[in-house]
Amino acid sequence: MPSTRVPQIDGVVATPYLERFRDALEGRSILVTGAGGLIGSALCRALVALGARVTASGRSARQPAATGPIHRWVAADLARQDDAHALMAAAAPDIVFNLAGSVRGERSQAAIAPTLAGNLIATVNLLMAAQAAGAVRFVNTGSLTEPRDAEEAPSSPYAASKWAANAYARMFGDLFGLETVIVRLFMVYGPGQADRTKLIPYVTQSFLKGAAPRLTSGVYEADWIYVEDVAEGLVAAASVPEANGRTLELGTGRLTSVREVTMQIKELLGSAIEPEFGALQERPREVYRVAELAAAKEILGWQPRTNLSDGLRMTVGALRGAVRRTFDGAAAIGIFLVSLGGVL
Repeated sequence: MPSTRVPQIDGVVATPYLERFRDALEGRSILVTGAGGLIGSALCRALVALGARVTASGRSARQPAATGPIHRWVAADLARQDDAHALMAAAAPDIVFNLAGSVRGERSQAAIAPTLAGNLIATVNLLMAAQAAGAVRFVNTGSLTEPRDAEEAPSSPYAASKWAANAYARMFGDLFGLETVIVRLFMVYGPGQADRTKLIPYVTQSFLKGAAPRLTSGVYEADWIYVEDVAEGLVAAASVPEANGRTLELGTGRLTSVREVTMQIKELLGSAIEPEFGALQERPREVYRVAELAAAKEILGWQPRTNLSDGLRMTVGALRGAVRRTFDGAAAIGIFLVSLGGVL
């Protein structure tokens, strides 16, 4: 389980809302798992801005640049109990944010084993290791797809694994005294999201490449929440004493359809290409759910700051810049090779 120290860099700044929690987090030892993803990277940057001593973990042997100037990066497979305990020993955290997991939304038996290992077993391993290491608070991330009602059947293996993992987190809080906070995240997006299985990067990159995005009917509606707003909510969940034992939801409180998001992206890019709605079958048992924000507002003083139009503008702009840099780099290499051919 290799560990690397990362040099300090400039340019990480806390927002006014984050500054409320500087006294609670400055100098504290904090572990962030799943730190290589969109949400984990944003959270690491926010924590660093507040002066926390951040150990970040993911499956990659190399630290992603987007995590910023963290103290340490540790590669680990958290489904392995030995890796979880070794990670906790290296980090010696006061606070643990668990964002690691297997994100597979398909409704098939093929998703059972990876979500069981990546979401449930990994979380239980971390909970046991965190308590053994003397951690004070454990912030576990939930999903909009997990059941709110005990009688409701989960809509997918992923939803079942997240629901079960959060049940274990609540049990650790109730039986074993580890402070636990469950934070349900809704449809998170933002700059740096490159996963083409996600709607916004897929649609944006398709338009930029001159291809028509192939989509379902577009009627599905989700509560889209900007990643920087999510990072602020997670920081607050770790810092506010009254959040202990609570389940909090982070979203905007409003639903927007896939069709509307797609057409906003088309307009932002000025594309003449028409998306192919209906080209793909609908996914069975989609969960239509809006975030209930009252608890987050009352307990954390949190509310989303970024509306969908502004969030899409920043996200699409970042994706367009990344594609342009890739194209320019490839063109430069081509020119260089052609010049070598002329010399040879």
